[in-house]
Amino acid sequence: MKGFSPPRDRILVAEVAGRHLGSVAVKGLPHETAQLRFLLLERSARGLGLGRRLVGAVVDHARAHGERRVVLDTASDLDAARALYAAFGFAKTRSFAGAPWLPARVRSERWELDLT
Repeated sequence: MKGFSPPRDRILVAEVAGRHLGSVAVKGLPHETAQLRFLLLERSARGLGLGRRLVGAVVDHARAHGERRVVLDTASDLDAARALYAAFGFAKTRSFAGAPWLPARVRSERWELDLT
């Protein structure tokens, strides 16, 4: 929570019947930019539309706080997440060698959504 700075920063949690099934964080960055971070869903929650609702909530939050763009970092092997981001209009802007903890074939990617 170090550096957590509401109202631009927010953590959103998806629950069904009191059970935590997913979450996402939003971090305010300089230059009217929000960063989508840590989109996580329990396997049992996949296909229920919760990921779509969480990403939509991030985009809505960014717009409500005057952000001009949303950025996120992901990995090239996360096909479902990448398809979800593309469905919201995010575009891959960079692809580069993955982090040391990723398999060699997996690339890190930066995706961006222009809100202007």
